[in-house]
Amino acid sequence: MLSGLRMRWIIASMRVAHTICLLIACLIPSTVFAQDVDSLRRGVVKLSATANGVQKTGTGFIVHHDKQVTFIVTAMHIVEGDKFPKVAFYGQPHAWIDAEVLKNDPRTDISLLKVRDNAQIPMNIAPLNFSPGEDLKDSDELSVIGFPGAVDWARIAVALAGKDGLDLIIDRQLQEGFSGAPLIKHNKAVIGLITRTDDFGRAIPSDIVKKVITGWGIATSSQPSGRNERSTTPTTAKPAGKTLLPFEPEMVRIAPGKFLMGSPRTDKDQWFDEAPQHEVSIGYAFEIGKYEITFDEYDTFARATNRELPLDFFDWGRGRRPVINVSFDDALAYVKWLSEQTGKYYRLPSEAEWEYAARAGSQTRYWWGDAIGKNNAVCDGCGSKWDHKQTAPVGSFQANAFGLHDTSGNVYEWVQDCWYDNYINAPIDGSAWREKDGGACNSQVARGGAWGSLPRGIRSADRIRGIWRPIEKNFLIGFRIVRDF
Repeated sequence: MLSGLRMRWIIASMRVAHTICLLIACLIPSTVFAQDVDSLRRGVVKLSATANGVQKTGTGFIVHHDKQVTFIVTAMHIVEGDKFPKVAFYGQPHAWIDAEVLKNDPRTDISLLKVRDNAQIPMNIAPLNFSPGEDLKDSDELSVIGFPGAVDWARIAVALAGKDGLDLIIDRQLQEGFSGAPLIKHNKAVIGLITRTDDFGRAIPSDIVKKVITGWGIATSSQPSGRNERSTTPTTAKPAGKTLLPFEPEMVRIAPGKFLMGSPRTDKDQWFDEAPQHEVSIGYAFEIGKYEITFDEYDTFARATNRELPLDFFDWGRGRRPVINVSFDDALAYVKWLSEQTGKYYRLPSEAEWEYAARAGSQTRYWWGDAIGKNNAVCDGCGSKWDHKQTAPVGSFQANAFGLHDTSGNVYEWVQDCWYDNYINAPIDGSAWREKDGGACNSQVARGGAWGSLPRGIRSADRIRGIWRPIEKNFLIGFRIVRDF
């Protein structure tokens, strides 16, 4: 047990160190032991929960992952009151995925979560492993990896100050975002779970965490990270890099910003599902495809994975035309494969990200103005040579202010979101709106209009209910992709 005098000394003496940490260590991810830290980050997740109207953020880490299920542990006080918090994985810090709280242990402040749709999880994640539980020494190098504040991730070095009952006492105050984070020994294995961050950090030792979650029926591993034979990291993954491989789509970087999503009441073509118009603040940069995915790009994936090539049964041509006859599930398979091959982190855009990029700073009906004009896009009444006949090769029309082509017309584009009949309670941070609030996830949202749409159907605010199920495919719909970095 720590004496009151020593505890006060720890609290007082570490306040200056805490300030320095926030200014330096917490804001700049460490490059020391880069390979080990990168491996560990693959098992750490960002958490967001809302209870009684108050949003809480924290950290968790993966303790089990296979093709069927993924389990995460975190500090109970982060998710308490929210049965369905959201999680974001390594390399995709702004792509929120729904999780479900399965178990809580108030005695230890430990919660067990399960990802609700395992198919959404990136291919490059891996569970963390627990230290065998040997005694800690003052000389042991310890660190915490988590998500403090608005920082995408941070690793900070800490030291063991002592013990208080079963709790491990950390030598410094931590930001609240570190609650639920793993306490790591020698950049290899978990020795504790951070539960408290105020005044000084506290952690539940790994043997207690293992005992609790094993009692819930979850198997864990005590092998050091990097030697876990059950790792799910694909062996075909390539190192991330700035250079595009021949089969990678051309991407455009989009800066953070705010915009009004939906259409105003003054729009004569407004549908009920475009309201209420609401401000969305996207506080992060991301990259989005300059063009819709083409037949050339998709066919490369299909051949590499022995999938059936999508049909072009009207003989419009393949090559640089946007791919059609691909389902939502096909699009998910494509971005998973692309992520595996490149080591980068591709996904479908959220609906909010899509509209933000499509508007490109505009609030008019189309990105180029309120009038349809002539030859700005392909649709049924756009004044192009392809109107109401067929798709146009990507890039046939002028790009919007962000440098994106064909966000209006050509083909509808799949987005991550489930269908909701309006924007009441819609996310305002750019994240995808999935099952949490009762969305119809047996059908997906598609955006942008198509070569056969009327002009009102290619407005920036227009959205179409996925009357198409996730397995549905037809000649009106394709997709565009996003990359996190």
